[in-house]
Amino acid sequence: MSLNLFPRLSENLCSLLEYAEDYDVIIRVGSVSNNNSINSGSKNTSNRYIRQLEFQAHSLILRARSEYFRTALSSKWARKEGETFIFEKPNISPTVFEVILRYIYSGRIGLEKLGEGDIVKLLVAADELILEELIYPLQDYLLQNKQKWIQDNILYVLNTVIERNACSRLRSHCLSIVCPEPQKYFDSKEFMSLDETTLVSLLSRDDLCMDEGKIWDYLINWGLRNTYGIKNKDISKWSIEEFCSLEKTLQRCIPLIRFWQLSLEDFNSKVRPYAEILPRNLKLKLLRHFSSTKSSNNNINSNCGSASLNINTGLVTPGTSPNEVSPILSSSDLILSLHNITKKGASYTNNNLTMSPPISPSAPFSSPARTIDSTIITHQQAALIACWIDRKIVTDFTPLTANPYIFRLLFRGSRDGFSAKTFHDKCDGRGATIVVVRVSGTKELIGGYNPIGWSSPRDVEWRGTRDSFIFSLMNAHSDSSNNISTPKSKISRIKKDCVNEAIQLQDKLGPSFGFYELKIIDDAHEGSSSYASGGLKYEHSIRDKFNYFQVDDYEVFQVLKK
Repeated sequence: MSLNLFPRLSENLCSLLEYAEDYDVIIRVGSVSNNNSINSGSKNTSNRYIRQLEFQAHSLILRARSEYFRTALSSKWARKEGETFIFEKPNISPTVFEVILRYIYSGRIGLEKLGEGDIVKLLVAADELILEELIYPLQDYLLQNKQKWIQDNILYVLNTVIERNACSRLRSHCLSIVCPEPQKYFDSKEFMSLDETTLVSLLSRDDLCMDEGKIWDYLINWGLRNTYGIKNKDISKWSIEEFCSLEKTLQRCIPLIRFWQLSLEDFNSKVRPYAEILPRNLKLKLLRHFSSTKSSNNNINSNCGSASLNINTGLVTPGTSPNEVSPILSSSDLILSLHNITKKGASYTNNNLTMSPPISPSAPFSSPARTIDSTIITHQQAALIACWIDRKIVTDFTPLTANPYIFRLLFRGSRDGFSAKTFHDKCDGRGATIVVVRVSGTKELIGGYNPIGWSSPRDVEWRGTRDSFIFSLMNAHSDSSNNISTPKSKISRIKKDCVNEAIQLQDKLGPSFGFYELKIIDDAHEGSSSYASGGLKYEHSIRDKFNYFQVDDYEVFQVLKK
């Protein structure tokens, strides 16, 4: 039999802290700071440490309870005044350190009297002082009890924990909120106060669901706000020093912009005015890319007048006079001109300001698109489908942000026409594909995954696979009572004894799965002749009842591993 006397032990040790008898450590915490951020759960209030306090402690207890103090109190690191160890911790507030010190002595920690902001600071202090047993419970407490506060102060929390790997749960939670709807948070004034590291982390994300042109706009605004010495709002009147200053501020961020996702119009209106801040080798790649880019309706010449190559900036300029810049070049002339630009060098100095060396521009051209090119499904819905492809178990708590696949649009009915022939022309022989369909009237979202590809035989054929499935996705704009929540989305896999009849193929049919499970007919937008049933070849129906329907629109995506 054992007796549990820990509460009494805790009280006795705390009494040592209260009376500080025979202490041999002085810890000075807090300092005067003018940083403005969030304090104790109140938004937009000062985070100023208005005083420095001294705490008295015992080295024996600190060594026993904290790996940090065990190292810090070693003879190699410690500073002593007489027989007393002296520590300075200006980055920890007195309020937070008092809680930490009481925990070290008593093993207890009371969170009820602390504001949310102080709990976040407590989490950071626990990480810094290597109190690992505190880190996970503190994150759990915040995630379970302070969800609304976290959402209201999301950028502050993210900025605080972004570099702390021990706080990965809280960091992942913040990213899962910001990335699907970044504009909501980028429009806040807190965005301008983000640390560079936080911004770099966000720009690195494949699941940052925002048009690349808007991302560039926000980046430039952040750069202007965080660059000292730029006074003129008219960029045409900037000095070379001002361009150099902005380039230095954004040098870690620019390589993370996925320029290839920009339209020619956005590139010329948004990026081109800031050409001086781009590394020269990146400018050359952009030149190659946008010189060959065609607008959605016509080629560069018809859309932009005389798109030309500017040898000085290495950029495509619409509607410029041949007297001002070189005319459009042939491929051989282009290569020669690129060589000449490169020979000019990639850096220069002016009044002791040095442009940084060129940054590798591979990322802007090799990274996948951040958003799916779809008028039917969202990035989160695409991530859900990716989970199904990988046979992952999806719950309410599964973060639907990261997608290990690229969904490359092959076909869109409203753009390409709804004929079966057009579908086969664009989709046959492309390997694994996802089909998503929006039903006319109800706006239901249904579809299927074909892992083996499409073909167009004259007579009906069935092809076998164990990995195909059909599905329905909840649409926030659906006429049904269902919402977009994951548990109400449905997946139906091919039955084990029907794998040889998973995919139906014929030149006169659109994408078809099983027998009647999901079939899109020729010219499916003109009448209610497409249909979906259940329980024949696939496990169950993806619609509440079997009936014919008219297609409002449908898209087919090639599935590629990133």
